[in-house]
Amino acid sequence: YLSHMDQKTVQLWRYRLSDVANKYLEKTVLSDKIWIDETYWRLTNHGMIHVHPDGKSLRGISRNLVCVLVGYDIHGRYFCHVMSKRGNPDSNEIYSVLKGKIRPGSAIIHDGTKDHQYLIDSLKLKETIVKSTDSDKSRRDLMLPIDNVCALLKFEAQKHKGISTGHMAELLPWFLLKATKLSRCGVHETVEQIMTMLFDADKTE
Repeated sequence: YLSHMDQKTVQLWRYRLSDVANKYLEKTVLSDKIWIDETYWRLTNHGMIHVHPDGKSLRGISRNLVCVLVGYDIHGRYFCHVMSKRGNPDSNEIYSVLKGKIRPGSAIIHDGTKDHQYLIDSLKLKETIVKSTDSDKSRRDLMLPIDNVCALLKFEAQKHKGISTGHMAELLPWFLLKATKLSRCGVHETVEQIMTMLFDADKTE
């Protein structure tokens, strides 16, 4: 569809699509049965650090990783947010991002990360914890919906290698919108739905 457009026009459409995807996420509220997880992106070389200021090597989930918080619900709605700080987000950051994106009283399935607890308690969510080390495969499979969403997001982003960290927050919602619709609807229906979203956005501006 974009093969005969010049680079400037392609870039313009990409920005428009990103804007539509971000507006879609702004309205999204996950409800009933929900999954949340964090996935991580390595920084581009320009932003990387190799040691702490005190000279010690980086360990664990380091400041060379950007966290993307991902949510999904049983109705097929999704949410993603690039955390502003590098490395592992704390409970206050997670709550600040998700407090308006999850309906209180919903059921939540997650990996038991302790920093989710403040969100769970505050919104009175009914939790199910699934550890990746759980010996029961049927238990581990409970996380498949959110694992699949994270995999789709990363697969789509791989097509755009070299994306700068500064543009992640702008583009990842579009990547996720496109990937989830393609996986459910196929190419032609996805194009139709996205074009409808674009025209609807134009009408409301």
